[in-house]
Amino acid sequence: MELTSAQHAVLSSALQRDDRTLQLPANLKGGAAQKLVAKLVGDGLTEQLAATGSMPVWRKDDEQKPIGLRITAAGLEAIQGRSALIESKQGTKRKRRSAQRTAPARVSKQRAGHRQPAKIAALRSASAKSRSSKQDRVIALLSRREGTASAQPL
Repeated sequence: MELTSAQHAVLSSALQRDDRTLQLPANLKGGAAQKLVAKLVGDGLTEQLAATGSMPVWRKDDEQKPIGLRITAAGLEAIQGRSALIESKQGTKRKRRSAQRTAPARVSKQRAGHRQPAKIAALRSASAKSRSSKQDRVIALLSRREGTASAQPL
């Protein structure tokens, strides 16, 4: 099952809690929250239950009793599958980059006599290694087994 980044983030929040209940982000409200939860419950990744104690409340039922969300075994499998997929994609990218660095330089017929100085090539490969987007860092934080908290700096 393919999870969106929002679904992955919400399911990851359950891994940080002992009771495995979901904490929806503060910026996810109204129709967007309802749509996300309906999809998670419909796919069997979460279940609704009576919220007790310190459980986050998702909504209130007709009798105004608090209802919470808890991740199911299928939800745990989906999140672990996505983490493994992300890790395998990152591994494939690393292998490609490594192969590009070790592959012999292909030189066109027109430029056969001209080669880059070794110093310039070394600078270019060093700058390529240091590039890391904010999205890459967020995915790495969310992919960790212990998850991440919203207060952690990127």
